[in-house]
Amino acid sequence: MGPVQPNFDLPPKGPDLRLADVWIEGPSGHEPGFHQSINVGDPFGEYESYSFGIDANMGSVYEDVEKGGEIQRYMKTTPSQDELANEVIKAQRARDNSMCYGPNTCRSYSQDKFETLRRLFDVQPSEPPGRSVAPRSGLRKVGEPTTTTGASGWFSGRVLPLLLRLSSSSSTSSGG
Repeated sequence: MGPVQPNFDLPPKGPDLRLADVWIEGPSGHEPGFHQSINVGDPFGEYESYSFGIDANMGSVYEDVEKGGEIQRYMKTTPSQDELANEVIKAQRARDNSMCYGPNTCRSYSQDKFETLRRLFDVQPSEPPGRSVAPRSGLRKVGEPTTTTGASGWFSGRVLPLLLRLSSSSSTSSGG
C-alpha cells in the first residue's frame, strides 16, 4: 500500500491561517491624503486593491497598485467569503464605472463596497492587524498616470469644469 494522498475536496480543518480578509486602506505612495481603497486578501502579503477615480467619463473603478496604506476598517472573513468578495467587486465594476460617487469618490466607493460586503457576510468590523505602513511621498507624480487617474484626466474631468463654471459666473456677476 502506497502513501496516503490528501483529499483536496474536503474543507480544511481548523482556523483560516491565511490572513485573507476585507479592509479599507488609506493612502500610500503618491496618493492624496484622503485616498481610500477596498482590499481583499492578505494584508501582509498579496491582495487585490480597488478604488475609484474621476475621469472625463464621470469616473471609473481601477486596480490600485500603490498598496500598503494604513488599514482604516477591517473585517475577518472566510476563504469562501474572500473569493465571493472579489467576485462581487468585479461583477459590479461595469455598473460602478458609470456612477459618480460624490466629492470624495474613492472614499465613497470604498466605504460603499465595505458596507455591501459586511452586510452580505453578516460580519462585524474587527480590530485590524498591526502592520507597517508603506512610506508616502508628499508630492504627486505630475505628467504621468497615477493610481487615482491620469493627472490630465483628473484635471479635465473634475477641475476644468469647475474653473469654467467659476469664470463664467464671475464674468456674469462683474457685468462682462
